Amino acid sequence: MFYQSVVASVLFYTVVCWGGSISKKDTSRLDKLIRRAGSVVGTKLDSLVSVAESRTLDKLLDIMDNASHPLHTVISNQRSLFQ
Repeated sequence: MFYQSVVASVLFYTVVCWGGSISKKDTSRLDKLIRRAGSVVGTKLDSLVSVAESRTLDKLLDIMDNASHPLHTVISNQRSLFQ
């Protein structure tokens, strides 16, 4: 419960903010932390890359669905790239 509410929420929120600018070294270190936490919790946790991809896609889809979002028109003009 602690991992999901504190560690995972902070890690996976910042993943969307970092975007593609996170270094391979940092990604590797964070994945190691996630694997270690998974062994402590007793379950396999999703990797940083898989969570980053799914959260970024979710954020992008939210922006596309929200006509009042400042980036909506920019992304809508690019829509054919995402379908």
